[in-house]
Amino acid sequence: MEVFNETQAAMPTYHFHVDNGTFIPDPAGTDLPNLDAAQVEAVRAAGEMINDTKQSFWTHKTPWIMHVTDDRNRLLFSLQFAAKVPSGDALYIPRTEDSSAGQKESPT
Repeated sequence: MEVFNETQAAMPTYHFHVDNGTFIPDPAGTDLPNLDAAQVEAVRAAGEMINDTKQSFWTHKTPWIMHVTDDRNRLLFSLQFAAKVPSGDALYIPRTEDSSAGQKESPT
């Protein structure tokens, strides 16, 4: 008689569908222990895809979107990534802690 062991329980399957101008479905999916692991895998896979495209990622005009679903096709989360290169001179001016997230006080 086989005793059910919690470690033998099936892991959920997560599907990582990518739209980079062409929809690339993930019908097989990947078995992972939980949603946290799926989020880690999504970031890892996105980085690998960006690296694999080499220079073409920088000239791609539309954002890439990864939609992660479960086996019932429920959307769990999406990642969106894109490269933006300024068309001319641009300065990066970081926010300071005292800028209150860009809000200014009204004069009284």
